[in-house]
Amino acid sequence: MLTYMGGDAYSKHCNKSEREANIMIICDPHLKEGNLIVVEENRDKSTDCYYLFELSTSEICVVEEVPSQGLSGGSIFIIIFCVVVAMYLVLGVAYQRLLLGARGIEQIPHLSFWQSFGNLVADGCDLVFRSHRTTEHYRQYESPGGSVPSAASEDKIYDQDDHLLPM
Repeated sequence: MLTYMGGDAYSKHCNKSEREANIMIICDPHLKEGNLIVVEENRDKSTDCYYLFELSTSEICVVEEVPSQGLSGGSIFIIIFCVVVAMYLVLGVAYQRLLLGARGIEQIPHLSFWQSFGNLVADGCDLVFRSHRTTEHYRQYESPGGSVPSAASEDKIYDQDDHLLPM
């Protein structure tokens, strides 16, 4: 129930008190638009005069959401991904072993790719994180010997870090 007080004063009745409106708000989930009805106009007393309204609307109804019984899109994606990876491994091992006669680690499908995968990731990181530097960027620093390295020596130094990520 909403109560609005402090309205205009009555002129002759209700002891010239301020008008008061009480609004009962009722949930009706079947209504498309709200419906306001004047229920009572109590202004024939000397005190406690008020107007009583009833507002029926579907806007205030609490909608209880039923938890979904299915899987989310992410869960379905992960399940499909895991099934595809498992099928790739099982069918690849079966093909390598039964048709090609492979034994041991050679049964892994696309073995040469997986052996070089770490180096490919390192090359990708190298490309992404080092490609934005220009030669001017390197030239603003001095080498440990105190002289500015030439472009040829920079390339030589750059090529010497391949041993840092052996794979």
